[in-house]
Amino acid sequence: MKRFNEKEFQDSLEKWLKHMVSDLPTMFRQVSSHENSNKNQSINEQVFETHDDVYIRIPIEDVEKLKNMKIYYSINKCFIHGLVPENRPYPIILPVTVKKKGGSAIYKDGILEIRLPKNTDWQYSEIAVDTYE
Repeated sequence: MKRFNEKEFQDSLEKWLKHMVSDLPTMFRQVSSHENSNKNQSINEQVFETHDDVYIRIPIEDVEKLKNMKIYYSINKCFIHGLVPENRPYPIILPVTVKKKGGSAIYKDGILEIRLPKNTDWQYSEIAVDTYE
């Protein structure tokens, strides 16, 4: 493996950036088609974050829906079963990673509010570099 000088590095970086920029329209189309499929179900959820938490607010007029609703979440997604007529979970992508435990949900004034605590404890792992000479 050879070492880059500054000019070679700059050239490689520019080539990589040009390649990434040319792929952007494709990436945006994929995201927008996923968003459109969720928007067709007219859930109208709002996702926002504060310093410590991620909040999801969903307007629900029929209180009976809450009886059969189940809410699950992973570090980057929230899934709500029983929210859409099709018998499948409704996924919500979270803007940041959240903790494994500590989430809560409350229904008040026609709004289901889900609170998920942010994961601020980043665990880093060091990787040793082997050298062969």
